This record gives sequence, structure tokens and C-alpha cells, in this order.
Amino acid sequence: MCIRDSFYGFLRVYVASYSYKAIEVWDMKRVFEGYVMKLPRESLQADPKELLEKVDWNKWLFNSGMPDKEHTIYNNDAIKEAIELADYYLNHDDSPTDNNYKKFTLDLRIIFMRRLVNGLDKLSHDKIKRIDNDNGVTEKESNPEVNSLWFRIAILKKYEEVDKKVKNFLRSIGRQKYILPQYSAYIKVKKKYAEQLYKEMKPLYHPIAQRAIDQMFGK
Repeated sequence: MCIRDSFYGFLRVYVASYSYKAIEVWDMKRVFEGYVMKLPRESLQADPKELLEKVDWNKWLFNSGMPDKEHTIYNNDAIKEAIELADYYLNHDDSPTDNNYKKFTLDLRIIFMRRLVNGLDKLSHDKIKRIDNDNGVTEKESNPEVNSLWFRIAILKKYEEVDKKVKNFLRSIGRQKYILPQYSAYIKVKKKYAEQLYKEMKPLYHPIAQRAIDQMFGK
């Protein structure tokens, strides 16, 4: 019933409230309802009170299987806005006048980036630079999912302004989902640099990740 960022926020509050304590399911319900009521309407993309009224706790907690109807809320207008913004960058050589990227939720930023990935052939170094200058992606983004998508796009288009951030990214995270696309992109555009980078980072990675990257280099 709420988007990923909001749900993760609830989990943090829930764990902080009840760590090392004995609890029951109604404690979770109370914290959840209190958390949702405090969220701004635009964060949930719906009225918090109306959303909570749709939750049938008895069915969720005491019946078998899933409730008859899921109350997941998708704001199609917001998704359309993210797609249209990406399409503008793909198809034009100037900055859009109507740009709400900095207000996008995590889900919308991912949709935006995936749209860019799908239109990679239309992107140039100049367009990547414009997207970054307009939205501050390289400097301000902290989510690994978004960064993984953005860094790969930037690397393939030889936007070297991301190299320092990519290096820190590869040093701080070891999940193959996020690191393999970066090495793959570097191998395509500057393999020697990729080899030097991997030589530095290899001791930090799990053996399984090491084997996967070794194979990418043909080792």
C-alpha cells in the first residue's frame, strides 16, 4: 500500500522502537498505522487515512492465503512523468522546462534510469552531461540500484566525471548485481583501466564475485 522508500522508513522506525523487546503483532499494527498517518500525502500518492481503512487486518493476519484484493497504489501519472522526462532527454538536445526529477521517489528514479538504458543508442556524451548537470545524479544519488544503472550508462558514453564515484562504489559494495555491470561497461570502453581497477578491488570481493569478474576478463 506504500512505495518502497516509505516502507523501508517504517521498518527502520519499527526496529528502532522494539529492538531487544518482546512484542506481539498488534504492536506492529499500531506502529505501522501511526507511521503511515504521519507520511505526507504526496509520499503515499493517496490519502493515508483512506489507505489504512482499506486494510483488512483480520484477513491478512488470520486467514490462509492472500486477501482477495491487494491495495497496492500505483500513480500512473507519476510513472508517465518519469518516462516522458527520460524520453525528452533521449530525443532532444536541450534541457526540459518541466523537470521534477529531484522530487522523484526511488521507484520513479529507477523507472527514469531504465528508460534511459532502453534508449542507450540515442544518448551521447553531451546528453549524459546535460542530465547530470540538470539533476545532480552523480553527486547526489545514494541508492545503489539507481547508481548501478546511471554509472553503466555514463561509462559506456565515456562520461569520465563518474569515474571517481564509480571507484568508491565498487570499493564499498560487493553485490554482483551492482558491480558486474560496471566492470562490463569499463571492459567495453577502456579495458586497461578496468583491469587496473579490478586489481585494486579484487581482495575486497567474495570469491564467487571474483570468479564472475575473472570470467569477464577471460581469465
